[in-house]
Amino acid sequence: MRQNAAALIEGRGGEKVLLDLPLSIKMMLNHRGISDDHLDAIFITHSDFDHIGGLFNLQQNTNANGFQGKDEIPVYMPADVVELFEKSLDLTEFEYEGRLFKKQYMFRIETMRPYETIRVGELTVQSLESNHLRVDSPEPRDCFGYLVTEDDRRLAYFPDAFVDMPQRTFDILAESRLDFLFIDCTFETSERFATCNHLDISQLIDISKRIRPERIFATHISHRNFGYDDLRRHLQPHGIEVAYDGLELEL
Repeated sequence: MRQNAAALIEGRGGEKVLLDLPLSIKMMLNHRGISDDHLDAIFITHSDFDHIGGLFNLQQNTNANGFQGKDEIPVYMPADVVELFEKSLDLTEFEYEGRLFKKQYMFRIETMRPYETIRVGELTVQSLESNHLRVDSPEPRDCFGYLVTEDDRRLAYFPDAFVDMPQRTFDILAESRLDFLFIDCTFETSERFATCNHLDISQLIDISKRIRPERIFATHISHRNFGYDDLRRHLQPHGIEVAYDGLELEL
């Protein structure tokens, strides 16, 4: 059973940056022996629940009930996701036995704009538009991939991507000379879909030739379409690897 897509990046100075918050994020972190107390920043790609559901698990995880972090964790996300959480999180005050209470959280929400850059210790994180949520949509929403750099090391993370990403995104990725690219390969083929806002095998191969990273991994793989072994047989001849759950890499 594959888990939802997420990535943890640790800098040389010990900085820990988490990309996306699927519903099972606490279990995923616990499995790796990592406490959410020690995250320095979280970056959300887009509003689909398999990428944001875990944020609700961080509610009321405060110093009063066991949170060991010194500060609130900044969570950066597209503006439409900020709006979603402002409507969803219980920020109202209530009175109980003559005292006024307000729910507390271990994080603070920050708006991330397309192509904006945030510094986290020695790591630099830039949002790049992927167009995943702009296909035939009456209300287009942002969906980011993230480019993470530290000195001469560069990694890009695009769990949900569309073949017609903006030229600006392609230019930045190609010019960055990536060490690693993790990118969507949700479907074996998108031919049977009237509208498909994910990549399939042939589209991923084409994109890999445009960007030419040192190493490229397929991720966000649908269990409904093919298994890892089938996907690997398709991609290995093109130098594309498959990102298994819990994959660890060191630049």
